[in-house]
Amino acid sequence: MKKLTIVAVIFAIAYACSGKNPPIVIPGTIVVYAQSLPINKTLSWNAGVVDATHAPADNYIIKMDGATVGSPTGLTQAVTITSLGAHTFTLQASNTWGVSPTVTLNIVVALPPTPVNLSIN
Repeated sequence: MKKLTIVAVIFAIAYACSGKNPPIVIPGTIVVYAQSLPINKTLSWNAGVVDATHAPADNYIIKMDGATVGSPTGLTQAVTITSLGAHTFTLQASNTWGVSPTVTLNIVVALPPTPVNLSIN
């Protein structure tokens, strides 16, 4: 069943990025319409609560599709997306004691839908 789900998701993303139809939105996924590539965006987040069991973060670890794109000390990171399709961003807080659990953001970069019914009056 898991293989069938993965194949269905891959098909849906490929179909959505074909430019012929609006993308199929998978729950929890953000669709970004590309007019051209590359796309420059800024990721932002809120720091977690510092309390008796959570020390402040020294920095954050940002990955796109498994590759580290930055390690900022602030709460933003510029990213460049160079291809259509599905992309996964992950974020972890880091300090002397270790790293936090991972937070994930899934996006699909899609071409705008093809216009239809062109006419002249």
